[in-house]
Amino acid sequence: MALTEQPTDNDLRFIRKTLDLANSAAAKGIHPFAAILVDEKGEELMSQVNAYLPHQDMTGHAERVLMTRASQTWRPLEMAKFTMYVSAEPCCMCAGAAYWAGLGRLVYGVSEHRLKQMTGNHPENPTLDLPCRQVFASGQREVAVIGPVLEDEAAEVHEASGAIRDSEEIDMNASRVTVVVDSRYGTTLALAKAIVDGARSEGAEVRLCRVEIVEPEFSVDTRRQDFMAAQAEYRDLPRACAADLEWANGILWGSPTRYGLMSTPLRAFIDEVAPLWRQGALIGKVGAAFTSTGGMHSGNEMTLLSLLLPFMQHGMVLAGVPHSVPELVHTTKGGSPYGASAVTGFDGTRGVDSNELAIARALGARVARLARWAEPEPASVELAAASGP
Repeated sequence: MALTEQPTDNDLRFIRKTLDLANSAAAKGIHPFAAILVDEKGEELMSQVNAYLPHQDMTGHAERVLMTRASQTWRPLEMAKFTMYVSAEPCCMCAGAAYWAGLGRLVYGVSEHRLKQMTGNHPENPTLDLPCRQVFASGQREVAVIGPVLEDEAAEVHEASGAIRDSEEIDMNASRVTVVVDSRYGTTLALAKAIVDGARSEGAEVRLCRVEIVEPEFSVDTRRQDFMAAQAEYRDLPRACAADLEWANGILWGSPTRYGLMSTPLRAFIDEVAPLWRQGALIGKVGAAFTSTGGMHSGNEMTLLSLLLPFMQHGMVLAGVPHSVPELVHTTKGGSPYGASAVTGFDGTRGVDSNELAIARALGARVARLARWAEPEPASVELAAASGP
């Protein structure tokens, strides 16, 4: 059964957030559809963009994939309390997925009827003209439906992106790599930029992000010119979030060493994305690490190992640097089979040498290649725990 309500201010906020996500997808060559799942307290639980690429999955609609993921995590009694926000009205397949998952409430942007007028009989999106309310009305669960909401704004997303891009215009094998960095004097940032260059050399789409800036600083001289210059560049980077990890099929993170461990801000970010662990959202993706230390024996490789451990908890595939990389054999400073690294001296003034940069580029390129072949396999950790012995 389908119930109709009026949109709230919160509904408008989340629909606009969904449209922003669809716009971001379109900018990356992905069909401009997105969905967000929100609990009864107004907390965002997970998001999803269209998943037609890279495998040309005709059933990879954002809503269907999101409902499959959600159903692996929450039972219908819980799902009945949740709202799914979608940039476009769900087709009958997606509405059916929402019904069977037990979704209680749906808010959508542009209607299926108007979308069909815009896209026509596109081979990758031969849009149906079947209202989702009609699908829900045929069932035995109540589903509240609100929409169309902000339909003109939602329609603009498709008009601005050319509605649907042909897959022939897109590299079907392009990998998506997210690099998350914490940096003080700019050493780990220099490694991160070299990693980005390496990944892009393999045709990967790359996001370079930073973690939260924590002040005051106790381990650096904030009055130094190199610190101030590095921080000016660092602060301009976008703040990393869980969506950056969900988007990627290859993830690298790195920070300066702190007693052989990662930095506190990076550790806080890893704690922040713990919901992805419960969802199993990163299982099967590729992970790698980088760091910088004052001395060769001041936690260089130990820090890399500590950075890799969370990837293993997430069920990811680890990537390192093979000794077939010539610079790893010849380096007299940083660089390790366990990841990219730099040795900068205890005052942080030695900088990053050509071997260390080359190793970082090699690692970025390798993660991009492996991520292209990787098959993410998201599966709910919570559901596994609830399954009993």
